[in-house]
Amino acid sequence: MECEYVTLPDGKQMHYRSMGEGPALVMLHPSPQNSEAMIPAMGAFSKAGTCIAFDTPGYGLSDPLAVSGTPSLGDYARRFVEAMDALGIEKACIYGAATGAQIAAEMGKLFPDRIAFVMLDSNGELTEQECADYIEAGYFADVTPQRDGAHLLTYWDMCRNLFYAFPWFSDAPEHRLGLDAPPVEMIHATLLRYLQAGENYADAYKPAFYAERVEHLEGMDVPATMTRWESSPVLALADALIARGLPDNVKLLRAGAGLEARYGVQLEALQSFLAGADLPTFKVPNAEETIGRFWCDTPAGRIHGERRAGEGDPVVMLHGAGGTAALFVERCQAQANGRSIVAFDLPCHGTSSDLSRGGPISVEAMADALFPALQGEGLAGADVITEGLGAAVAVALAERSGSGTLSIVEPERYSQSQVEAALAGGLPDLSPRMDGTHLIAAWSYARSGRLFTPPWDFSAAAQRSPALNTDPRDIHEECTAMLRVGTHWRELMALELQIDWNALVQRSGAEFVTLD
Repeated sequence: MECEYVTLPDGKQMHYRSMGEGPALVMLHPSPQNSEAMIPAMGAFSKAGTCIAFDTPGYGLSDPLAVSGTPSLGDYARRFVEAMDALGIEKACIYGAATGAQIAAEMGKLFPDRIAFVMLDSNGELTEQECADYIEAGYFADVTPQRDGAHLLTYWDMCRNLFYAFPWFSDAPEHRLGLDAPPVEMIHATLLRYLQAGENYADAYKPAFYAERVEHLEGMDVPATMTRWESSPVLALADALIARGLPDNVKLLRAGAGLEARYGVQLEALQSFLAGADLPTFKVPNAEETIGRFWCDTPAGRIHGERRAGEGDPVVMLHGAGGTAALFVERCQAQANGRSIVAFDLPCHGTSSDLSRGGPISVEAMADALFPALQGEGLAGADVITEGLGAAVAVALAERSGSGTLSIVEPERYSQSQVEAALAGGLPDLSPRMDGTHLIAAWSYARSGRLFTPPWDFSAAAQRSPALNTDPRDIHEECTAMLRVGTHWRELMALELQIDWNALVQRSGAEFVTLD
């Protein structure tokens, strides 16, 4: 499976995953998730064609729609067709699940000359009254960042209960799904997708919610299927739609319990359609180097990066432990003095891959993983602006290929006893826990760092005067970055805290810089 971006004429980017060979099958995910949720389906359908699973605009790594007011399903449908244009897809089959199903139906209605076949999954029938009742009861919960981080538990409540009941907020026995709770890691992975969508997570979700009725299929005249799947969390909604009567062009597929049964009947239907269709084989084009976000495939996994426009040779930016490229560039862009920037998420951070390892994470292992990405971008030996753990990685990289200037954001320096206190328990364990308390641990640490230095010392002497920025949205961004690191966060922070800054500068010839 490959991950890539396509840049649209307005400069905004759409992120997608691809797999397989053959005619194009565009795949649209549920909200508020992203194309990662499509990986099992891609594994099945790639036997029949080239799967292109997009992140819906505003979800995952795709830029949001630039529309005034609330986006409509038509706005999303048009954007996906623009992405098809940019990739060179003349005509495609479309698979959509939940929100993706409603957008797929809209594409079939608006662009029948571009859409050959529509596959609807996890769709159904909701009456206007049911929609109103669910929304009034809190289906689209408010996740505005709160001072105490309580909004994170709202996110967790939504994600954990997705596997318990529909609607997710219901405790009524008749709404239970009858499923065992999944591993906590699966719930945490779902949470991270929700956090990527952020406060506007309902932008595509809500119009799709209102479109869950047979009337939305009227005017979609292309060949289509709808799947009734025994394990579906919205099986009752599917049955309600079937009871109202599907349009003649929508063939009902019936699948037993389990993903294998679900994807099996869908794959058979797709292969049957393609056998009689005259659709060209689609080959994913090679990625072009453009301003914006990008991927580097390396032997150690995928490294995620971002290019910012500027003058002259680019400067590399590497963030510290628990951060991301985007947050670091936001804080430190002025240090580049107008030069172009290429910033990377360190391994185990942001959306870069974890290290494939059998032992502890090390600076050397991180440098080994990042070095091929710098080489691929022609940046080995470039000037670097960095902070924290990124500085140690930058020095290790320079020892592999030489370097230009190395500028390190002045670190907060702690005494040996303060570092020992951190290693003895001052750094929280952010491994996912079923009760969601790892979220509050992350929030508490991030907020405490704005009030105390070091963040694990709550004495009067450690209070900052004045405090740093305590805006909940700003803390939320830092906390989200920490949660993406998750289980590795404490180990990576320990590496950063044990850096000998004087020795590092002497070894590298680096200089410290102070942010305004």
